[in-house]
Amino acid sequence: AGTLEPVQIPKYLCEINAADYVIACRGCGIDTLRQFECLSLRRTLITDYFGCDDFVDGVHCLYYKTADECIDNVRWAEKHPKRVKEIAENGALLYRQKHTPERLAQQIIEELMK
Repeated sequence: AGTLEPVQIPKYLCEINAADYVIACRGCGIDTLRQFECLSLRRTLITDYFGCDDFVDGVHCLYYKTADECIDNVRWAEKHPKRVKEIAENGALLYRQKHTPERLAQQIIEELMK
Protein backbone atom coordinates (compact mmCIF):
# COMPACT_ATOMS: atom_id res chain seq x y z
CA ALA A 1 0.00 0.00 0.00
CA GLY A 2 1.14 3.53 -0.68
CA THR A 3 3.20 2.80 -3.78
CA LEU A 4 2.34 3.84 -7.31
CA GLU A 5 2.50 1.44 -10.21
CA PRO A 6 4.31 2.75 -13.32
CA VAL A 7 1.07 2.87 -15.31
CA GLN A 8 -0.37 5.32 -12.76
CA ILE A 9 2.44 7.85 -12.89
CA PRO A 10 1.28 9.74 -16.01
CA LYS A 11 -2.22 10.10 -14.53
CA TYR A 12 -0.74 11.24 -11.22
CA LEU A 13 1.42 13.86 -12.90
CA CYS A 14 -1.52 15.07 -14.99
CA GLU A 15 -3.61 15.46 -11.84
CA ILE A 16 -0.86 17.48 -10.13
CA ASN A 17 -0.41 19.65 -13.21
CA ALA A 18 -4.15 20.43 -13.31
CA ALA A 19 -4.36 21.38 -9.62
CA ASP A 20 -3.84 24.76 -7.97
CA TYR A 21 -2.60 23.05 -4.83
CA VAL A 22 -1.69 19.54 -3.74
CA ILE A 23 -2.42 18.02 -0.35
CA ALA A 24 0.36 15.71 0.74
CA CYS A 25 0.78 13.39 3.66
CA ARG A 26 3.92 11.28 3.82
CA GLY A 27 2.05 8.32 5.26
CA CYS A 28 -0.24 8.13 2.22
CA GLY A 29 2.30 7.36 -0.49
CA ILE A 30 3.28 10.99 -1.05
CA ASP A 31 6.95 10.93 -0.13
CA THR A 32 9.42 13.82 -0.12
CA LEU A 33 10.31 13.18 -3.77
CA ARG A 34 6.66 13.64 -4.76
CA GLN A 35 6.49 16.80 -2.67
CA PHE A 36 9.43 18.20 -4.61
CA GLU A 37 7.65 17.23 -7.85
CA CYS A 38 4.66 19.30 -6.76
CA LEU A 39 6.89 22.28 -6.01
CA SER A 40 8.76 21.94 -9.30
CA LEU A 41 5.41 22.06 -11.14
CA ARG A 42 4.54 25.36 -9.42
CA ARG A 43 1.76 23.92 -7.32
CA THR A 44 1.17 25.07 -3.76
CA LEU A 45 1.99 22.22 -1.45
CA ILE A 46 -0.25 21.68 1.58
CA THR A 47 1.71 19.20 3.62
CA ASP A 48 2.77 17.89 6.95
CA TYR A 49 6.39 18.81 7.68
CA PHE A 50 8.67 16.93 5.28
CA GLY A 51 12.06 17.54 6.82
CA CYS A 52 13.21 20.53 4.84
CA ASP A 53 13.79 23.65 6.91
CA ASP A 54 14.30 25.85 3.83
CA PHE A 55 10.57 25.87 3.09
CA VAL A 56 8.71 28.43 5.23
CA ASP A 57 5.05 27.97 6.06
CA GLY A 58 2.90 30.51 4.21
CA VAL A 59 5.80 31.55 1.96
CA HIS A 60 6.85 28.40 0.07
CA CYS A 61 4.15 25.93 1.14
CA LEU A 62 1.38 25.49 3.70
CA TYR A 63 2.22 23.17 6.60
CA TYR A 64 -0.23 21.40 8.87
CA LYS A 65 0.13 19.32 12.02
CA THR A 66 -3.42 18.03 12.39
CA ALA A 67 -6.29 17.10 10.12
CA ASP A 68 -8.13 20.23 11.25
CA GLU A 69 -5.17 22.42 10.25
CA CYS A 70 -5.07 20.69 6.86
CA ILE A 71 -8.77 21.41 6.35
CA ASP A 72 -8.24 25.03 7.41
CA ASN A 73 -5.41 25.36 4.86
CA VAL A 74 -7.60 23.96 2.09
CA ARG A 75 -10.43 26.34 2.96
CA TRP A 76 -7.99 29.26 3.08
CA ALA A 77 -6.51 28.25 -0.29
CA GLU A 78 -9.96 28.14 -1.87
CA LYS A 79 -10.61 31.72 -0.72
CA HIS A 80 -7.20 33.12 -1.70
CA PRO A 81 -6.31 31.90 -5.22
CA LYS A 82 -3.93 34.79 -5.91
CA ARG A 83 -1.93 34.11 -2.74
CA VAL A 84 -1.93 30.37 -3.53
CA LYS A 85 -0.25 31.15 -6.87
CA GLU A 86 2.32 33.37 -5.12
CA ILE A 87 3.14 30.58 -2.66
CA ALA A 88 3.46 28.14 -5.55
CA GLU A 89 5.88 30.46 -7.37
CA ASN A 90 7.94 30.97 -4.19
CA GLY A 91 8.11 27.22 -3.58
CA ALA A 92 9.09 26.52 -7.19
CA LEU A 93 11.80 29.18 -7.10
CA LEU A 94 13.32 27.83 -3.88
CA TYR A 95 13.15 24.30 -5.31
CA ARG A 96 15.04 25.41 -8.44
CA GLN A 97 17.61 27.34 -6.38
CA LYS A 98 18.43 24.67 -3.81
CA HIS A 99 16.71 21.34 -4.30
CA THR A 100 16.97 20.11 -7.88
CA PRO A 101 18.79 16.78 -8.19
CA GLU A 102 21.61 18.60 -10.01
CA ARG A 103 21.98 21.17 -7.23
CA LEU A 104 21.97 18.51 -4.52
CA ALA A 105 24.61 16.48 -6.42
CA GLN A 106 26.72 19.62 -6.73
CA GLN A 107 26.49 20.24 -2.98
CA ILE A 108 27.54 16.66 -2.24
CA ILE A 109 30.54 16.89 -4.58
CA GLU A 110 31.60 20.23 -3.07
CA GLU A 111 31.38 18.78 0.42
CA LEU A 112 33.38 15.69 -0.55
CA MET A 113 36.08 17.83 -2.17
CA LYS A 114 36.78 19.71 1.10
